[in-house]
Amino acid sequence: MLEQYDMNMIEYLFIKWQTRSLGTKADKMMALLPVCVCIAGEDKLEVSTKNIYRIIARHIRNKPLPKIVFRRIMFKARKYFLNQELFEENKHKVLEMVVQNIQMFSLILDAFEGIPQKLDEITEIIKEGYETSFTLPTETKRLLDYQERRYFSDEENTID
Repeated sequence: MLEQYDMNMIEYLFIKWQTRSLGTKADKMMALLPVCVCIAGEDKLEVSTKNIYRIIARHIRNKPLPKIVFRRIMFKARKYFLNQELFEENKHKVLEMVVQNIQMFSLILDAFEGIPQKLDEITEIIKEGYETSFTLPTETKRLLDYQERRYFSDEENTID
């Protein structure tokens, strides 16, 4: 199924040129969605491609552009299927991007609709990344606890 998304360099550059000014939201979406297709795997390729196209059509309203963006995303996904090292590198970048901007998680929920096993796996990975990124070191926690106790004890003394 992925063979239909093979294109030469000129076609790819033309598609990239057509989608160049869609904005940062679309750029992030075009980075995230090919990784989602590859995570879903070849056995769930049909379900994931339908979900991806639905996401694109919902976010990009200009009539001819959803098909062009979808073609670009599937070209990248095909590259990732062929080059596992490139996929792992970009997967790590995309998961970090989602951890930093948790609103993008809604795209992942939509992309894995109908694929609960993969959704559970990716949710767990993002949850762990989010928890490790946004926890305070032990020393900072101690200082914060001390400051809170001091603040509230000072508050109680001024109220009396």
